[in-house]
Amino acid sequence: MAEDSWILLGDFNISLQQGSSINHPKIKPWYDWLQTHFCNNFDNTAPTFNRGSANSTIDYIYHHHSLAPRVSNAQQLFLPTSWTDHCLLTVDLLGNRQDVGPGAWRFNPTLLSDKEFVTLIEQTVSLFFNSLPNEFSLPSASYNTHKQQCSPQDHWERLKLLLQQTAKRYSHSSRARFQNKIDKLQQARLQTQDEETCQRLQTLIDERIRADTHQSMLRSATRWHENGERNNKYFYRVIRERQAQQTIQSLRCSSTGSTLTTVGDIITEARNFYQKLYTPDAIDVDEVNRLLDAIPNETKISKQQAAALISAPTEIDLIALLSHSPAGKSPGMDGIPFEVYKHLASNSKPFLDLFHRIVLDAFQGIFPPSWQQTRMVLLFKKGDPQLLSNWRPLSLINTDAKIFTKLLANRFNKLLPQLINPYQTGFLPNRLISDNGWWNQVLMENLRDAAPELPQVAVLLDQEKAYDRASSLTHASLSRLMAG
Repeated sequence: MAEDSWILLGDFNISLQQGSSINHPKIKPWYDWLQTHFCNNFDNTAPTFNRGSANSTIDYIYHHHSLAPRVSNAQQLFLPTSWTDHCLLTVDLLGNRQDVGPGAWRFNPTLLSDKEFVTLIEQTVSLFFNSLPNEFSLPSASYNTHKQQCSPQDHWERLKLLLQQTAKRYSHSSRARFQNKIDKLQQARLQTQDEETCQRLQTLIDERIRADTHQSMLRSATRWHENGERNNKYFYRVIRERQAQQTIQSLRCSSTGSTLTTVGDIITEARNFYQKLYTPDAIDVDEVNRLLDAIPNETKISKQQAAALISAPTEIDLIALLSHSPAGKSPGMDGIPFEVYKHLASNSKPFLDLFHRIVLDAFQGIFPPSWQQTRMVLLFKKGDPQLLSNWRPLSLINTDAKIFTKLLANRFNKLLPQLINPYQTGFLPNRLISDNGWWNQVLMENLRDAAPELPQVAVLLDQEKAYDRASSLTHASLSRLMAG
């Protein structure tokens, strides 16, 4: 078993639910370590030890965080007192599936600090645009008139594919090139007698190894590391651990209750689950219209504001947006991150012109085919890992589509705070959803003191996958609301 795949279980002979126990000077450091690295399978368990009138919780099963998707079906069973004065705690440990594919390709942003690669990618982009026909310079609306075979979207898809292939081929031999450079530097260091030259070679070796460590951190999504820590075995272990956490080992069949373990059965169950989940429910059209008719005019945008929302962006707008784009974010299916767009838009005018054309066409409802593709990953939340409802779906759209949606979001964010009631604190800039939680807590505490006899209760309603299940009618209603 790997050194981090631990399960701690048994009679601890101490109640970890009592503050006096876990805050003891000799217990607290161990308890903090336990809470940091392990999950308790029985958070809200009943007493596990009974002797006469005394009862307490002193039996536990803890598993390392890396095992969370593989631990399920936690049960606490009472046994005859003639056998034992402890309860029986059980969990199921699911087998670790090995049939995991290579995963989706991702562009390595550290390549943009490699002078050789930067020269290669810029020359490749330049050759690509030099190969395009002269008609490429025509406005987008002229394409049908001149009966061109390739649209701007076709050129864009070809360019992205070329960027992928260039990066893949260069990266394929990068490890061998790195090791060869390190070997030459190490050999030169051993052969030199000059102290200044030796120091310079050591600096070069140090820089190369730091760059390699940074690349490993990107692959493993490690946010920090100890100063001087360069053990790539650690980063590879983190990669394997994260892959295991994101791998569904088995699922419980929704129709029969049996356990599904083969890839085909798991995919079929997942497809059926999400197809049913994302199928829009029937709604009362008349009630929707009645609700919309009651919306006051002051909560609708003006014609001038509507025109500003859909006005054509300039290349300056795109450059400004890219200059504030985040680094280290997961890309979509094409694997191309923000860093690539930021670099090429600043160093290649033809690239910026084509991207600007793509965004302008998108405002007219014309999108590249890859914008209709997404990479969905499932992140385990908590509970039984055999239930798909306990996995959070996260859709990763391609970065170029994300830039377009970010452009729209920035425009909406200037208007929405003026239209949306201040009591809605979620999903808006300069508002925190935790504020509402704090207000509710204050109200409940005040009512307990001011009117403890009142029978009223507060109910939290959370619609399942509300945004993903929005129907076309809902979208039409939103359009009516925004347009007035």
